[in-house]
Amino acid sequence: MKNFFTNIGLSIATFLILFVFLEILFRILGFTTYQFHKNDSDFIQPDSLLNYKYVSNLDAEITTDNYSIHVQTNTYGYRDDEWVLPSDHKKILIVGNSFSVGFGLPVEQRWSNLLEKRLQNEDITSSYSVFNAAVSGYSLEQALNTASYLAPKIEPDIIVVGVFLYGLNRLENPFVYYKGYSVRKDKVERAMIFDDELIILHFKNHSLKMAEAFFYHYSAFYNFVVQRLHNLKDRLSKPAPKDNTQLTEKAISILGDFNEQIQSEGRNLIILPIIIHDNNKEYSLASINSYNSIKTFSRENNIPFVDIYPSLKEKVTKGENFWIENDPHWDEEANRIASDLVFQEILE
Repeated sequence: MKNFFTNIGLSIATFLILFVFLEILFRILGFTTYQFHKNDSDFIQPDSLLNYKYVSNLDAEITTDNYSIHVQTNTYGYRDDEWVLPSDHKKILIVGNSFSVGFGLPVEQRWSNLLEKRLQNEDITSSYSVFNAAVSGYSLEQALNTASYLAPKIEPDIIVVGVFLYGLNRLENPFVYYKGYSVRKDKVERAMIFDDELIILHFKNHSLKMAEAFFYHYSAFYNFVVQRLHNLKDRLSKPAPKDNTQLTEKAISILGDFNEQIQSEGRNLIILPIIIHDNNKEYSLASINSYNSIKTFSRENNIPFVDIYPSLKEKVTKGENFWIENDPHWDEEANRIASDLVFQEILE
């Protein structure tokens, strides 16, 4: 028995020495521990209707792996100037997710601001004011609930909804508020705030989550091994193209009900489909199927549909991108295209 415990002790000591040696080696080679990045901590707050929204009167820098942007919100809690409601202007309310928020770009380069500038500069009969109430991470349902909540306050003539086709699954698995962060509903049990940062772990048990977070945060070797194992798992278990039929039908049903509601109030709906690329910089088949289905629905119900796909596809055919480098959000040129097409729909 004594030899047994001696052998166990020697095995543990050998493992620890090997682990320390590998840790030192990996740090010398330039590998790092898990890099925590604040996503939205300190600039969102819980909301009883929408689950979360931006903090009012925010003035902050938001940093991701790919960009850093300055974000200011108004008293309503949206990334926009203070809202003035002129009675002699036609009003356009914009709702959606981060593509309509303009993440990755200065606010003056996003499509809603370009649209407002175009409307103000053109020699047209009516004057227009544009109000952007988009929030990053929102599902279609959250976006439409935002519009329903704000419509009596703003009294818009037109509501433009950015429909994130790649993220229709948010209708069933939305982002929710978790201790200052927005987290997918199905990941809340595995989420943890560690060293004032959010990390999504693999365990649900609190003690195991603490141990995993500790090694992620302090061990370059552990981080290297685990990340490679996850990458290998993703490659070996690449899922088949997802059938978005049911989610698309649900989105169409929600849009149909919303359209009936605002038409009864004398307002008009415009649908802006949000098209992105997947990790291989190809269009998602599921997204394009949803695009075509919602386009057909819009035509059958006389709802203006911003047909942006041909313009974006043309750019890719020419070997150009329409997204920010290493990030799916639209670049300045894609935002300009969107603003021009929405402008045409408004005038028609």
